[in-house]
Amino acid sequence: QGETSVDTNTTEPEWNEQISFIEMFPPLARKIKIQVLDDANVGDVAIATHYIDLQQISDPGRNGFNPTFGPAWVNLYGSPQNSALRDIHKDLNEGMGEGIFYRGRILMAIAVEIFSSPSQPGEVTVEVEDLHPLPENVLGRKEEFFLFAAFFEATMMDSSLTSKPVSFEVSIGNYGKTEEFMTKVRRKVEKGELKEEKQSLLDPSDDELDDEVLAPASAAMNKSVTKSQRPEPTEYDRSYSCLPMAHEKPCVYVWSYWEDHTWRLCISNWIVKLAERLEQGLDDVEKLMRRPKAKAEERLREVLEEFVAGCRQYSLGAERKTMANPNNLDKYRMKYLMRNIILSAKQGLRVRRRLTRANIKEKVKDTRRILTKLRFMAKEPQCTLPDVLVWMLSNNRRVAYARIPAQNILYSVVEEEKGKDCAKIQTVFMKVPGLHTGEIFAKLEIYMWLGVTKYTKNCLAELPEEFKYFSESGQETAQLLVHSPPSRLSRDADFSYFQLRAHLYQARGILPADDNGLSDPFARVVFSTHCQTTRMLEETLSPMWNELLLFDQLIVDGKKEELKTETPIVIINVFSHNKFGSPEFLGQAFAVPQVKLVDELYSRPALQFFDIYKGTKAAGELIATFELIELDYSGYLEDVEPKEPDYLGDPRAGRFIIPEGIRPVLKEFRIEILFWGLRDLRRVNLFEVDQPQVIIECAGKKVESEVIMAYKENPNFTELVKYMDVELPEQVYLHPPLSIFVVEKRAFGRTVLVGTHVVSDVMKFSPRELEEEPEDMPK
Repeated sequence: QGETSVDTNTTEPEWNEQISFIEMFPPLARKIKIQVLDDANVGDVAIATHYIDLQQISDPGRNGFNPTFGPAWVNLYGSPQNSALRDIHKDLNEGMGEGIFYRGRILMAIAVEIFSSPSQPGEVTVEVEDLHPLPENVLGRKEEFFLFAAFFEATMMDSSLTSKPVSFEVSIGNYGKTEEFMTKVRRKVEKGELKEEKQSLLDPSDDELDDEVLAPASAAMNKSVTKSQRPEPTEYDRSYSCLPMAHEKPCVYVWSYWEDHTWRLCISNWIVKLAERLEQGLDDVEKLMRRPKAKAEERLREVLEEFVAGCRQYSLGAERKTMANPNNLDKYRMKYLMRNIILSAKQGLRVRRRLTRANIKEKVKDTRRILTKLRFMAKEPQCTLPDVLVWMLSNNRRVAYARIPAQNILYSVVEEEKGKDCAKIQTVFMKVPGLHTGEIFAKLEIYMWLGVTKYTKNCLAELPEEFKYFSESGQETAQLLVHSPPSRLSRDADFSYFQLRAHLYQARGILPADDNGLSDPFARVVFSTHCQTTRMLEETLSPMWNELLLFDQLIVDGKKEELKTETPIVIINVFSHNKFGSPEFLGQAFAVPQVKLVDELYSRPALQFFDIYKGTKAAGELIATFELIELDYSGYLEDVEPKEPDYLGDPRAGRFIIPEGIRPVLKEFRIEILFWGLRDLRRVNLFEVDQPQVIIECAGKKVESEVIMAYKENPNFTELVKYMDVELPEQVYLHPPLSIFVVEKRAFGRTVLVGTHVVSDVMKFSPRELEEEPEDMPK
């Protein structure tokens, strides 16, 4: 590693030094690590760390280029504190995990020169030498950017927040951070006189902001924190809390100054949109492939045709794109993208030409490969605008955050170059710093817009029409004045209600929570500020709830005509019931409901598959379907069948069953099991297995074998044949899996799990002549 010199007592160091590594090319490393350190008496403290991936700044292909970068600004992220003492997140400054706070930025460049001399260096040598400073304005002048955010909903908040008021802070770079972080605090620390400055690292170029730019003192007019509100429990099931925002939506806005290199992000957004459309199409195809007689092959043809047309449009658009102050990497990257998009289009055409019904699985895999490459190409290595950080403050403490890349909400006049979430009500999940469980701390629905100030008049154009704008002083403003954006939106009387029907049929392959390898699962369904729970089923990994949850009189934000494409999502959290403590989280699934507006005909939805994830790990799948139905003014459902759903079991429990036509028709099957013996059982918790037993579970029914008394002496069963009668759906693809568990009885009545196996397709054990009319399935 090489180091620059130390620049003392400054938050805006200027080094103008070059560090050269002389070694064999290509290097064996994949990343370059850049770390800004604070040179302290006790030991260097990392301020922030950034990694540059060599694959993103070079192209090893035949017409490729060597690693090159910049000169460009690199944004640094890390922990919210500036003192290393008592900082629980200081690993983030070392580059471990996602940074949760903006820590400044650094101007740098990378270049590779190849020597012609054949002498091989014995080891890597490092040289540091001085450089001439860069000419002024080499990166272009600073432009004023405007960031606007309106909070439409905050729900699924951790129930620990109920007692204290909650507010939100939105910042980009150092603009919009609350005052507490901008004050200088000097403290004396016992070990030597270590002077600490608790102050954010400001940009080295802030002193260039002359009076001309700061004419509107916009920075002083920033309103980056919402008013605090007390959370309330969600409706129906009070296990989460939400903020009361049904008719009043708080807004925040921040002005900031950055060099305008938005054209880089515009090109990247174009490719992101190509990739998003391709992925959406592939997901459709994979859903169709699970069903017999569905037209998956035709859909894949359409998807590829669309993709090739999109590539053609990109290559025409990109040729006309002008780059302001491009550096070497920009010029190379432009050619590289052009070449590879054309190549991807050719690959897409080839896949389409060779597609048949027999090889569709393989062709979907090929298309996924094209998609992975597109996703890689869309990453812009020189992203000069920092990410937008949304923090949730509870009692003025920072409790959860979300980091939104600036390019996703960036405005452009060209539709294809706009960020995918710009001027849309998007769902943002807030995380707790440093926790990697994948559990969501809160869910926001938030409308965001970021752009150069000259486009500010477009920033409210996409908001739903039923809102009126109110300024800070409480006056109604008709249009957006450049220096006084609205500070809250208020809903007019004219809006419609919706009803959500959540048909939860069953889940499969969920994670075991208990010692016996099973769970006692129930599901919580969250939509907007409402939450409902299914019944709890005992000891199963494929719970068949067969339950309809009705959410009535809902208000859905957003334009009605866009509801079909921008549908708000339903979140399904699966938990295992715990007799002695809070329920254990098993995973969560996201679903998009099918929308039916008042003037449309009703059609029954079909059951769909949704993947359940716990963090990034797959944790089973859910079979369900969701409908969002608009009610007319009297709240009456005209042609919706059934108007009043039937009760599930006892009417007093108030639970509904999935209506006919949506729930599958069940038939009775018999599963016969021949128990033979057990072999090769490993030790469990250091003890050998001595008294094992087999449990077989399918569709909520269980069969237990006898307990083998002395496994070492005789590992075979004496009672051989057992059976169980189960009800399974007529459609084979809806069959639940069959689970096999081996458990051992230990002292004091304890059982421990030795191992499990899941048979996903029970029908492969049915006799051939019963394929048409399967009644009996021996195993």
